[in-house]
Amino acid sequence: MVGTVVVGGALALTLGALAYPSMLGLDTVSTSGDRIIANTQWGPFTEGDRAFVVAVRAAGLWEHPVGLIGLQKGQSKGVITASQHLVDGHAALDETCRKIAPLLNVTLPNIASPQQEGFVNTLKADQGKQFDVDFANILRMTHGS
Repeated sequence: MVGTVVVGGALALTLGALAYPSMLGLDTVSTSGDRIIANTQWGPFTEGDRAFVVAVRAAGLWEHPVGLIGLQKGQSKGVITASQHLVDGHAALDETCRKIAPLLNVTLPNIASPQQEGFVNTLKADQGKQFDVDFANILRMTHGS
């Protein structure tokens, strides 16, 4: 990978989401993640490295807004805590992705997928306890647990 990036607790949540790249609306150009696509000052940059940077950015395009919504609408302490982790973690991850992408000639997505927008719209429309239920179910589904 390119250097060492230290980010807060939301990294674990993001890594879980990366297990489901199809939910992130991503296409890959190679099935071999270890194929070197560039030699950089930090070492080899692989197809898998590029996919990781793109996937982190893609996750943040909808999970950061969901975190903001959760801070406003969350009914339980758990939802509010998870929301804060999404906001803090994805803000830091997004900043890092946007810094390194130009250095590595990686094109990042700027809009969430239709499915991701659907998640955001569902949570925007929810009220009360239903918000907490849908928030938890959507994040469990996309994070694989």
